[in-house]
Amino acid sequence: MLGATGSNIVWLFSRSYLVFVLLAAGLAVPVGWWIMNNWLQGFAYHVNIGVDVFLIALGAVLPITLLSVIFITVKVSLSNPAMSLKAE
Repeated sequence: MLGATGSNIVWLFSRSYLVFVLLAAGLAVPVGWWIMNNWLQGFAYHVNIGVDVFLIALGAVLPITLLSVIFITVKVSLSNPAMSLKAE
């Protein structure tokens, strides 16, 4: 058997996308908190933005990202490479 198995390919792509999502979250959370905090200070009755809002958002984004990557990677890894080369 030559090459990587389907599970190895899924793990490789999932890990790389997970790193990108966590890096994007690491950059977006402080900026988002600062913008929302400054915007809400202008209201008479303002609410403090906590960490829970950002954790819920990250908790919603991670499964959607991982399911999308896993679905597409499994679909591609099960396809016949000869057919895609034939189409080109």
